[in-house]
Amino acid sequence: MKPVKKFGIARLSGDSAAYGVGAALVQAAGFFLLPFLTRHLTLAEYGTVALVGIAVLVLDGAFGLGTANSMGILYGRETDPARRAEILWSNVLLLAVHTTLLALVGAALARPLARGVLGADGLAPVVSLAFGTLALKTVAVPVLNGLRLERRRRVYVAMNVGGAFLTAGLSVYAVVAREAGLTGLFAARLIGQAIATAVALAGATRWWPFRLTFASAGRLARWGAPSAFGVLAFYVLDNASRLVLERAVGRADLGVYAVAVSLAAVTSLAVDAFGAAWAPFFLSFSNNPRAGRAVFGRALRVYLGAFFILSLGVTVAGRWAIELLTTAPYHGAAALLPWLTAAYLCRGAYLILLPGLYFRHWLHRQAMIEWGAAAVAVAAAWALVPAGGQTAAAAATFVGYVGLPLLAYIAARNTLAVAWGWRRVWPLVAGYAAVQGLLRAVYPSGTGVYLFGGGLMIVGYSWFVVTRRDWRGFAAAVRERLRWA
Repeated sequence: MKPVKKFGIARLSGDSAAYGVGAALVQAAGFFLLPFLTRHLTLAEYGTVALVGIAVLVLDGAFGLGTANSMGILYGRETDPARRAEILWSNVLLLAVHTTLLALVGAALARPLARGVLGADGLAPVVSLAFGTLALKTVAVPVLNGLRLERRRRVYVAMNVGGAFLTAGLSVYAVVAREAGLTGLFAARLIGQAIATAVALAGATRWWPFRLTFASAGRLARWGAPSAFGVLAFYVLDNASRLVLERAVGRADLGVYAVAVSLAAVTSLAVDAFGAAWAPFFLSFSNNPRAGRAVFGRALRVYLGAFFILSLGVTVAGRWAIELLTTAPYHGAAALLPWLTAAYLCRGAYLILLPGLYFRHWLHRQAMIEWGAAAVAVAAAWALVPAGGQTAAAAATFVGYVGLPLLAYIAARNTLAVAWGWRRVWPLVAGYAAVQGLLRAVYPSGTGVYLFGGGLMIVGYSWFVVTRRDWRGFAAAVRERLRWA
């Protein structure tokens, strides 16, 4: 895994595009499943599915031990393929033992957990199946991370998409053909994940010869543990405003806010795709961090330019989509899109600012940053939402997410002397804020004027942002993407 220098940003863009396509296909599998579930499950059962999903999200950090981060550090600094294989398989062994124990504990406590969390003793089998599925999914994570670190993106996307559609098909069979209800749905998920994990592990033996050491497993656990519960911080970031909005204002405003979040998820999906490509990219500089100082700064500028344009596009097109797909009471959701899309793109900027912490192995600071931003989001929600309603809720979410890059810059500023090029960054930020302000001013003029004026503003901003060098890099990324396809 050598540092990516020539066409580095183009390769990063190409990887992001590939992972974005994969993530979109995984989402499509979920949409494919939705009509079958809503027709054959009661509202209460579907609510149970959602509640179990939240519980799994909360438990994800405890199951993964943060080793996704520590494996990246250890793997990135090694050049010997045998040592990399040792790190990967040691991670698999560590998680297999750890998650098996947690799954057994979950099965033993299934009845009281079902009573306390889901409100019914009869749902104990669902709890046991959910624990088993999460355990199997966690065991496959090191292999998927290894594929990203080696830039085997075709295999990575194929495994994710194939597993998603396999699980969706099994779920339809269980719920529709077998009429097995809620238990059948979770059993299908367990079987689908078991097959996907088995395929991942079998494939891993082809690229990484099996070898492991307990010393590597110990380092993975020690280094990763401080960042294990960062996913909970992001849950707080995403939901603090929702909870305060429901309690302080009402569910009607929460419904409008939820529609805006659904549209803004386009930006979030793109940021997730970028994040999947960014980690292996910057970790390729682990043995020579100085080589990345100029590259990381350029990555930040290119990211901001591209995602500011995406945010503006979602803001403008989102109004048309909301008015087309929803009834009049929900149309106010369009006014929340500027806040939410800007919030989600802050997460990508935060990731770009992290390499210095990873090169120093300071993952505990990453956890502190994420929980600090979550605390800011909670404080902003309680301060703004009771008086400002749904607009204030979106603004509070933005304030919390802005805390991520700000705190990351403070925490990592002395770890690596990156040439961020702030003189070029601030005009990008100022131009983006100005266009969002103009869009806000044009908003009352009607949808047609808003779309036309917004389109012109986006074209003008794009002309301001994209340099000839950027266009050449974009063209190189497109060519590589076409070769990948």
